Amino acid sequence: MTPPESSRLRRSQSAEDSAARRVRRQLQLQQSLADLLRHKSFRDISVTEVAAGAGISHSSVYTYYGDRDAKTEILRDAMDARFAALMARVDLRFGRMENFEEYIGRLLDDIIGFSEESGGLLGAAMAASCEAKDSEPEWWAGHMAPWEDALCEAVEEARFAELLPKDAGPVRPLVQMILGMVFKRCHEVLAAPHTDADRSELRELLLIAVLRILGKPC
Repeated sequence: MTPPESSRLRRSQSAEDSAARRVRRQLQLQQSLADLLRHKSFRDISVTEVAAGAGISHSSVYTYYGDRDAKTEILRDAMDARFAALMARVDLRFGRMENFEEYIGRLLDDIIGFSEESGGLLGAAMAASCEAKDSEPEWWAGHMAPWEDALCEAVEEARFAELLPKDAGPVRPLVQMILGMVFKRCHEVLAAPHTDADRSELRELLLIAVLRILGKPC
């Protein structure tokens, strides 16, 4: 290997090591925030506490996140990763071999499991999406868009097949109401200590509520 080739190889390896170190530190910061949210509200957590949980100094946080609102960026990255994992394993389509109640029940199971896995991160992200004045509402809406589109399509199909009444109202506003209610209620119940019975009761009540919103008597 010639000296120039050796130098390029070393630079390439150094860049890979730096990128891997950056990703590792970001994941540590995200986990630190998730751990802190088990005991404190997002608003009461400081960047210094998040840094300490990741084993780095306060100033080092800004090596990995912007200096404007690092804590919110860490939260957003943590939820981006969780939503990506969720979307990789769920099927939002209304299957031909299931009835509409089974379809809604399947989506509720996915959201309930996601809420339990996300813990306080989900509530903090929803609160930030309501309070922020910049791009945060659009960020949350972006994650909701696949669910909204799939559920709208499923409701339209169910109405066409006369599985749901056609006079319950415009589909998209109803679907937006449903998703907001389901994610909010799941966080309220599942972020606190709960039992399997609590989980089952939540699922049953949400299933009834969703079907009633769509005009289907239970």
